[in-house]
Amino acid sequence: MTSLIIIFWLSLGVVVYVYAGYPFLLYLRSLIYNNAVKKAEITPKISVIIAAYNEEKVIAQKIDNTLNVDYPKDKLEIIVASDCSTDKTNQIVAGYKNQGVILNVQKKRKGKTAALNDTAQKASGEILIFSDATAMLQRDCVKMIVQNFNDLSVGCVCPKITYKNIFDSHITQNEGLYWRYESYLRQQESNIGSLAFVPGACFAIRKDLHYPVEPEYDYDCISPLEVILKGYRVVYEQEAEFYETLVSSARDEFRTKMRMITKDFAGTLSRKKLLNPLKHFWVSVTLLSHKLLRWLIPFFLIVIFVCNVFLANISLFKFFLYGQILFYLWALVGLILKQKKGLLHIPFYFCVINLASLIGVCKAIKGEKIPMWQPAR
Repeated sequence: MTSLIIIFWLSLGVVVYVYAGYPFLLYLRSLIYNNAVKKAEITPKISVIIAAYNEEKVIAQKIDNTLNVDYPKDKLEIIVASDCSTDKTNQIVAGYKNQGVILNVQKKRKGKTAALNDTAQKASGEILIFSDATAMLQRDCVKMIVQNFNDLSVGCVCPKITYKNIFDSHITQNEGLYWRYESYLRQQESNIGSLAFVPGACFAIRKDLHYPVEPEYDYDCISPLEVILKGYRVVYEQEAEFYETLVSSARDEFRTKMRMITKDFAGTLSRKKLLNPLKHFWVSVTLLSHKLLRWLIPFFLIVIFVCNVFLANISLFKFFLYGQILFYLWALVGLILKQKKGLLHIPFYFCVINLASLIGVCKAIKGEKIPMWQPAR
């Protein structure tokens, strides 16, 4: 009985630490240390590399969006990395040839990472900006990203992601509490020099720090880790915004998260040097707290529930058990009603994300590889 109580409290402590303790730790650290970036308006040549696989519905909008960014046209190179698209994507991109847009078609489909590896080698820009076909840049996004590279310690820049809900007609500043929470974490991690990840839909890196990523991993997972291993910083630029449309269903969101976690859990562990607190203390804390432990949360939740069942004869633990049952029933109601907003969506979203984490981590541990990606739209 005593062992179960200890395991229960330790598991609960991990969950509380990941969602509340870690943000507070970042806040305390930022009060002591804040490494500001030396920004300036510079205009090096940049290459915007757009990953595309069967994106005929959005690729023209994406190219138009990129052509209209506020940046000198003679310093802007646009390359579409088509991963052997079978729809009209290639024909649409070819129509922009007179405007300087380059089409790099993979003869055989090998996945997004392989397509980006090949295209990045052919890019001529000093700064590479990797962007998905659905990632629409605010007009000053590129300029705001690039100003960070004036600081020679900066190797990679993470812009701010905003979501456009397909059920609304306006672009929101953030989609709910979750994204405000994520934005806060990334800003604090950037301030103390421990940011170690970027959004897969858009990020920038110095060309001379570019690392050809193993096809089984994601670019946005490995690239910032390699930048840190080479002694450079990854920074978060809140003024550089781009937006994406939310996936259309919980099923799509679940599949997207599961695929991402399967690849990124294994990818993060492949750079074990950064998990050594003796060499990379704050980066290791960030990777452990913001990523690895968060992906392991469902395992702790299962342990908490099982322990709780065996401890249900103790009044305090009976209270915890009833609370968990109510929470999961609440999530089930959210699933049945298919509520997209409001209080019913919070437990449901939490459960979807953690189920995706559970399966994704299990797949990663089993050594499953997911080199291909299918856009969830």
